Amino acid sequence: MKTLVLTTAVLLAVVAGGAACSDDGGTKTAKNAGGGSLTDTVNDVGTIGDAISKPDTGPADTGAHDVGAADAGPPDTGPECTGTAHCPAATKPCDKASCTAGKCAIVPRSEGAACPHGQSCVLTAVCKQGKCEPVKEQDCDDGDVCTKDTCKDGLCFNSQSASKEPCDDGNPCTKGEQCAGKLGCSGGDKVCDCDTYEDCALLDDGDPCNGTLYCDQSDGAAGKCLIDPASVVICDKGNDGPCELTSCDPKLGKCTTVPAKSDTGCEDGNPCTTDEKCDALGNCVAAKNTCACED
Repeated sequence: MKTLVLTTAVLLAVVAGGAACSDDGGTKTAKNAGGGSLTDTVNDVGTIGDAISKPDTGPADTGAHDVGAADAGPPDTGPECTGTAHCPAATKPCDKASCTAGKCAIVPRSEGAACPHGQSCVLTAVCKQGKCEPVKEQDCDDGDVCTKDTCKDGLCFNSQSASKEPCDDGNPCTKGEQCAGKLGCSGGDKVCDCDTYEDCALLDDGDPCNGTLYCDQSDGAAGKCLIDPASVVICDKGNDGPCELTSCDPKLGKCTTVPAKSDTGCEDGNPCTTDEKCDALGNCVAAKNTCACED
Protein backbone atom coordinates (compact mmCIF):
# COMPACT_ATOMS: atom_id res chain seq x y z
CA MET A 1 0.00 0.00 0.00
CA LYS A 2 2.91 2.37 0.79
CA THR A 3 4.40 1.55 -2.56
CA LEU A 4 1.19 2.70 -4.31
CA VAL A 5 1.16 6.02 -2.45
CA LEU A 6 4.79 6.66 -3.31
CA THR A 7 4.14 6.00 -7.01
CA THR A 8 1.21 8.38 -7.05
CA ALA A 9 3.23 11.10 -5.37
CA VAL A 10 5.99 10.77 -7.89
CA LEU A 11 3.46 10.96 -10.72
CA LEU A 12 1.94 14.14 -9.33
CA ALA A 13 5.38 15.69 -8.98
CA VAL A 14 6.18 14.96 -12.62
CA VAL A 15 2.95 16.54 -13.87
CA ALA A 16 3.40 19.62 -11.71
CA GLY A 17 7.01 20.10 -12.80
CA GLY A 18 6.19 19.62 -16.48
CA ALA A 19 9.37 17.61 -17.11
CA ALA A 20 7.96 16.13 -20.37
CA CYS A 21 7.21 19.27 -22.38
CA SER A 22 5.95 18.39 -25.89
CA ASP A 23 5.32 20.25 -29.14
CA ASP A 24 2.96 23.01 -28.18
CA GLY A 25 1.45 23.31 -31.70
CA GLY A 26 2.37 26.89 -32.38
CA THR A 27 -0.52 29.06 -31.28
CA LYS A 28 -1.56 26.79 -28.41
CA THR A 29 -0.87 27.88 -24.82
CA ALA A 30 1.30 25.34 -23.01
CA LYS A 31 2.94 25.15 -19.62
CA ASN A 32 6.70 25.15 -19.57
CA ALA A 33 8.94 23.36 -17.16
CA GLY A 34 8.73 26.23 -14.68
CA GLY A 35 4.97 26.06 -14.51
CA GLY A 36 4.37 29.36 -16.32
CA SER A 37 2.31 29.67 -19.51
CA LEU A 38 3.84 30.41 -22.89
CA THR A 39 2.03 31.33 -26.09
CA ASP A 40 4.24 30.57 -29.14
CA THR A 41 3.71 31.73 -32.73
CA VAL A 42 6.07 29.13 -34.17
CA ASN A 43 5.89 25.42 -33.34
CA ASP A 44 8.52 24.04 -31.01
CA VAL A 45 9.89 20.81 -32.40
CA GLY A 46 9.58 17.64 -30.29
CA THR A 47 10.20 17.42 -26.56
CA ILE A 48 12.93 18.62 -24.21
CA GLY A 49 16.25 16.92 -24.91
CA ASP A 50 15.29 15.70 -28.41
CA ALA A 51 17.73 15.73 -31.33
CA ILE A 52 16.12 18.69 -33.08
CA SER A 53 15.24 22.03 -31.55
CA LYS A 54 13.93 25.16 -33.23
CA PRO A 55 13.75 28.63 -31.61
CA ASP A 56 10.29 29.83 -30.70
CA THR A 57 9.20 33.45 -30.93
CA GLY A 58 6.92 33.57 -27.92
CA PRO A 59 7.68 35.31 -24.59
CA ALA A 60 10.69 34.07 -22.62
CA ASP A 61 9.99 31.30 -20.11
CA THR A 62 10.33 32.24 -16.46
CA GLY A 63 11.39 28.79 -15.40
CA ALA A 64 13.35 25.98 -16.99
CA HIS A 65 13.70 26.01 -20.77
CA ASP A 66 11.42 24.20 -23.19
CA VAL A 67 12.41 23.42 -26.80
CA GLY A 68 12.92 27.02 -27.96
CA ALA A 69 16.13 29.04 -27.77
CA ALA A 70 14.46 32.33 -26.85
CA ASP A 71 14.10 31.32 -23.21
CA ALA A 72 15.45 32.72 -19.99
CA GLY A 73 16.45 29.22 -18.94
CA PRO A 74 19.45 27.18 -20.14
CA PRO A 75 19.86 26.84 -23.94
CA ASP A 76 18.74 23.76 -25.82
CA THR A 77 21.42 21.14 -26.29
CA GLY A 78 20.30 19.59 -29.61
CA PRO A 79 21.36 20.80 -33.08
CA GLU A 80 19.39 23.57 -34.76
CA CYS A 81 18.69 21.41 -37.82
CA THR A 82 19.34 18.08 -39.47
CA GLY A 83 18.09 19.22 -42.92
CA THR A 84 16.98 22.36 -44.77
CA ALA A 85 13.33 21.58 -43.93
CA HIS A 86 14.06 22.73 -40.37
CA CYS A 87 15.54 26.08 -41.52
CA PRO A 88 13.75 29.31 -42.40
CA ALA A 89 13.24 29.84 -46.14
CA ALA A 90 15.35 32.37 -48.06
CA THR A 91 13.63 35.64 -48.92
CA LYS A 92 15.56 36.24 -52.19
CA PRO A 93 15.12 33.96 -55.25
CA CYS A 94 18.86 33.50 -55.74
CA ASP A 95 19.45 32.54 -52.11
CA LYS A 96 18.59 29.23 -50.49
CA ALA A 97 18.40 27.72 -47.01
CA SER A 98 21.26 25.49 -45.93
CA CYS A 99 21.82 23.19 -42.97
CA THR A 100 25.51 22.59 -42.31
CA ALA A 101 26.90 20.92 -39.18
CA GLY A 102 23.55 21.36 -37.44
CA LYS A 103 23.38 25.12 -38.17
CA CYS A 104 20.96 26.94 -40.47
CA ALA A 105 22.30 29.49 -42.92
CA ILE A 106 21.19 31.41 -46.03
CA VAL A 107 23.63 30.89 -48.92
CA PRO A 108 23.61 32.07 -52.56
CA ARG A 109 22.57 29.74 -55.36
CA SER A 110 25.28 28.88 -57.88
CA GLU A 111 25.63 30.94 -61.07
CA GLY A 112 23.25 29.65 -63.75
CA ALA A 113 21.13 27.64 -61.29
CA ALA A 114 17.36 27.66 -61.77
CA CYS A 115 15.55 30.04 -59.45
CA PRO A 116 11.91 30.56 -58.36
CA HIS A 117 10.96 33.59 -60.50
CA GLY A 118 7.30 33.84 -59.49
CA GLN A 119 6.23 35.13 -62.92
CA SER A 120 3.39 33.31 -64.69
CA CYS A 121 4.60 34.24 -68.19
CA VAL A 122 8.18 33.11 -67.55
CA LEU A 123 8.87 29.43 -68.08
CA THR A 124 12.50 29.30 -66.96
CA ALA A 125 14.76 31.65 -65.01
CA VAL A 126 18.34 31.28 -63.77
CA CYS A 127 20.60 33.17 -61.40
CA LYS A 128 22.96 35.68 -63.03
CA GLN A 129 25.20 37.65 -60.70
CA GLY A 130 22.77 37.16 -57.87
CA LYS A 131 19.66 38.14 -59.82
CA CYS A 132 16.92 35.81 -61.07
CA GLU A 133 16.81 36.47 -64.81
CA PRO A 134 14.21 35.01 -67.25
CA VAL A 135 15.75 32.88 -70.02
CA LYS A 136 12.60 31.43 -71.54
CA GLU A 137 9.25 33.16 -71.66
CA GLN A 138 5.84 32.02 -72.82
CA ASP A 139 5.82 32.06 -76.65
CA CYS A 140 2.65 33.87 -77.73
CA ASP A 141 3.67 34.59 -81.34
CA ASP A 142 0.82 33.51 -83.64
CA GLY A 143 2.83 34.15 -86.80
CA ASP A 144 0.61 37.06 -87.85
CA VAL A 145 2.50 40.37 -88.17
CA CYS A 146 -0.82 42.20 -87.83
CA THR A 147 -1.57 41.04 -84.29
CA LYS A 148 -0.08 42.25 -81.03
CA ASP A 149 0.98 39.23 -78.99
CA THR A 150 1.02 39.53 -75.19
CA CYS A 151 1.05 37.24 -72.16
CA LYS A 152 -0.90 37.82 -68.96
CA ASP A 153 -1.29 35.45 -66.03
CA GLY A 154 0.23 32.67 -68.12
CA LEU A 155 -2.29 33.09 -70.97
CA CYS A 156 -1.63 34.37 -74.50
CA PHE A 157 -3.62 37.19 -76.07
CA ASN A 158 -3.38 38.09 -79.78
CA SER A 159 -5.21 41.34 -80.49
CA GLN A 160 -5.76 42.69 -84.00
CA SER A 161 -3.56 45.64 -84.95
CA ALA A 162 -5.18 48.87 -86.06
CA SER A 163 -6.26 49.03 -89.70
CA LYS A 164 -3.71 50.61 -92.06
CA GLU A 165 -0.90 50.12 -89.56
CA PRO A 166 2.38 49.65 -91.47
CA CYS A 167 3.61 46.05 -91.66
CA ASP A 168 6.04 43.82 -93.51
CA ASP A 169 4.71 40.78 -95.35
CA GLY A 170 8.20 39.31 -95.66
CA ASN A 171 8.26 39.72 -99.44
CA PRO A 172 11.29 41.80 -100.57
CA CYS A 173 9.43 42.71 -103.75
CA THR A 174 6.65 44.66 -102.02
CA LYS A 175 6.88 47.96 -100.21
CA GLY A 176 4.39 50.01 -98.18
CA GLU A 177 2.19 47.14 -96.98
CA GLN A 178 -0.52 47.80 -94.39
CA CYS A 179 -2.59 45.74 -91.98
CA ALA A 180 -6.10 45.17 -93.30
CA GLY A 181 -8.08 43.43 -90.56
CA LYS A 182 -8.64 39.74 -91.20
CA LEU A 183 -6.80 40.03 -94.52
CA GLY A 184 -3.60 40.53 -92.56
CA CYS A 185 -0.62 42.33 -94.05
CA SER A 186 -1.40 43.15 -97.66
CA GLY A 187 -1.19 45.73 -100.43
CA GLY A 188 1.93 47.70 -101.11
CA ASP A 189 3.77 48.56 -104.30
CA LYS A 190 5.67 46.07 -106.39
CA VAL A 191 9.35 47.02 -106.56
CA CYS A 192 10.80 43.97 -108.30
CA ASP A 193 10.66 42.47 -111.78
CA CYS A 194 9.27 39.34 -110.27
CA ASP A 195 8.08 37.45 -107.25
CA THR A 196 7.72 34.09 -109.01
CA TYR A 197 8.78 32.37 -112.24
CA GLU A 198 5.32 33.07 -113.64
CA ASP A 199 6.00 36.81 -113.42
CA CYS A 200 9.01 36.39 -115.72
CA ALA A 201 7.00 34.40 -118.26
CA LEU A 202 5.12 37.63 -119.02
CA LEU A 203 8.40 39.22 -120.13
CA ASP A 204 9.59 36.31 -122.28
CA ASP A 205 10.13 37.01 -126.02
CA GLY A 206 8.55 33.72 -127.02
CA ASP A 207 11.69 32.40 -128.72
CA PRO A 208 12.84 29.24 -126.94
CA CYS A 209 16.17 29.43 -128.77
CA ASN A 210 17.07 32.46 -126.67
CA GLY A 211 16.50 30.59 -123.42
CA THR A 212 13.82 30.97 -120.79
CA LEU A 213 13.58 33.56 -118.02
CA TYR A 214 13.62 32.77 -114.31
CA CYS A 215 13.13 34.88 -111.19
CA ASP A 216 16.46 35.36 -109.44
CA GLN A 217 16.09 36.04 -105.70
CA SER A 218 19.53 34.91 -104.63
CA ASP A 219 20.90 36.23 -101.34
CA GLY A 220 17.53 37.71 -100.47
CA ALA A 221 17.85 40.31 -103.23
CA ALA A 222 14.91 41.89 -105.00
CA GLY A 223 13.64 39.59 -107.74
CA LYS A 224 15.03 40.07 -111.24
CA CYS A 225 14.15 38.20 -114.41
CA LEU A 226 17.29 36.63 -115.86
CA ILE A 227 17.95 34.18 -118.71
CA ASP A 228 18.67 30.68 -117.55
CA PRO A 229 22.02 29.90 -119.26
CA ALA A 230 21.26 26.21 -119.39
CA SER A 231 18.10 26.87 -121.44
CA VAL A 232 19.85 28.73 -124.32
CA VAL A 233 20.05 26.59 -127.50
CA ILE A 234 23.59 26.58 -128.98
CA CYS A 235 24.00 24.89 -132.36
CA ASP A 236 27.19 23.21 -133.64
CA LYS A 237 28.04 24.61 -137.08
CA GLY A 238 31.29 22.72 -137.49
CA ASN A 239 29.91 20.28 -140.06
CA ASP A 240 28.10 22.81 -142.21
CA GLY A 241 28.84 22.80 -145.99
CA PRO A 242 29.55 26.07 -147.83
CA CYS A 243 25.87 26.42 -148.67
CA GLU A 244 24.42 24.90 -145.51
CA LEU A 245 23.29 26.80 -142.46
CA THR A 246 22.71 25.19 -139.05
CA SER A 247 20.66 27.28 -136.63
CA CYS A 248 18.01 27.03 -133.98
CA ASP A 249 14.46 26.91 -135.23
CA PRO A 250 12.42 29.32 -133.02
CA LYS A 251 9.30 27.25 -133.60
CA LEU A 252 10.89 24.02 -132.45
CA GLY A 253 13.54 25.29 -130.08
CA LYS A 254 15.98 22.85 -131.71
CA CYS A 255 18.94 23.00 -134.08
CA THR A 256 18.22 22.29 -137.76
CA THR A 257 20.40 22.44 -140.92
CA VAL A 258 18.89 24.11 -143.98
CA PRO A 259 20.25 25.24 -147.41
CA ALA A 260 21.46 28.78 -147.63
CA LYS A 261 19.43 31.17 -149.73
CA SER A 262 20.20 31.44 -153.41
CA ASP A 263 22.91 33.89 -154.36
CA THR A 264 24.38 33.74 -150.89
CA GLY A 265 28.13 34.13 -151.19
CA CYS A 266 30.13 30.98 -150.50
CA GLU A 267 33.60 29.53 -150.68
CA ASP A 268 34.16 26.29 -152.60
CA GLY A 269 37.76 25.92 -151.47
CA ASN A 270 39.19 26.15 -154.99
CA PRO A 271 41.81 28.92 -155.34
CA CYS A 272 41.15 29.14 -159.09
CA THR A 273 37.51 30.18 -158.76
CA THR A 274 36.02 33.48 -157.81
CA ASP A 275 32.67 34.98 -157.03
CA GLU A 276 31.11 31.72 -155.85
CA LYS A 277 27.45 31.75 -154.88
CA CYS A 278 24.95 29.25 -153.64
CA ASP A 279 22.36 28.01 -156.08
CA ALA A 280 18.83 26.91 -155.28
CA LEU A 281 19.97 23.32 -154.73
CA GLY A 282 22.51 24.23 -152.08
CA ASN A 283 25.59 23.98 -154.29
CA CYS A 284 28.43 26.48 -154.21
CA VAL A 285 28.90 27.53 -157.87
CA ALA A 286 31.86 29.56 -159.16
CA ALA A 287 31.37 32.40 -161.62
CA LYS A 288 34.87 32.34 -163.08
CA ASN A 289 37.92 30.08 -163.34
CA THR A 290 40.97 32.28 -163.22
CA CYS A 291 43.65 29.68 -163.49
CA ALA A 292 45.30 28.53 -166.83
CA CYS A 293 44.83 24.83 -167.29
CA GLU A 294 47.39 22.40 -168.89
CA ASP A 295 46.23 19.26 -170.68
